[in-house]
Amino acid sequence: MRPFVGCTRFSEHAFLNTKEDEDDPYESSQITALIANGSGIYGVYSYREVFEFDRVWAAGSGRNFALGAMHALYDSAMTAAGIAEAGVAAGIEFDTSSGPPIVVHEIKLEGTRNE
Repeated sequence: MRPFVGCTRFSEHAFLNTKEDEDDPYESSQITALIANGSGIYGVYSYREVFEFDRVWAAGSGRNFALGAMHALYDSAMTAAGIAEAGVAAGIEFDTSSGPPIVVHEIKLEGTRNE
């Protein structure tokens, strides 16, 4: 079997529809991702866009509620995990398509101190 080269051949072979809208100028990757490291928080989106965020990031249908809650709490004494949990809780409270459970994972970055 020959390997697939490029998105177009794979999408034709696998019958994938990589367009989000009919008038899209090029194929979407259909990926929304988060990259967080010592240099910052980056959102990667389906049209190969990368945006840097300086405080918080959220995805999903309740993201606007989550972002609002996290923005309001950012300068408080809460931990990062507490702020994240409050953001998800706001999304659940105000968005009918969001729901529990809330699971928070903390990752210590190299070169940082434990708080």
